[in-house]
Amino acid sequence: MATGNCEEKTDYEYTDGTLLKLFQVKAGAEFHTMIPDKNGKEAMKVGVSRNVERILVEVTGGKNWKIEAAGHPEAKIRYHENCAKIIL
Repeated sequence: MATGNCEEKTDYEYTDGTLLKLFQVKAGAEFHTMIPDKNGKEAMKVGVSRNVERILVEVTGGKNWKIEAAGHPEAKIRYHENCAKIIL
């Protein structure tokens, strides 16, 4: 689930400061989604894959994005330029 950084208005830069919340990503899972700009055009792509010990999140577009691994409070998140690795 992607959430934005603005609660005061509905038309803002959706891909700036996006929080990507991951819920119950099972080992072997792989999925992709996109986040639109204000006009509904694709502005950010997100790909997620998981093996037994790690979740990889790859992001194209967007800036200042963050990851939350729900249900894994001890997870270590390592951010890189266009991806994040979550060590479970």
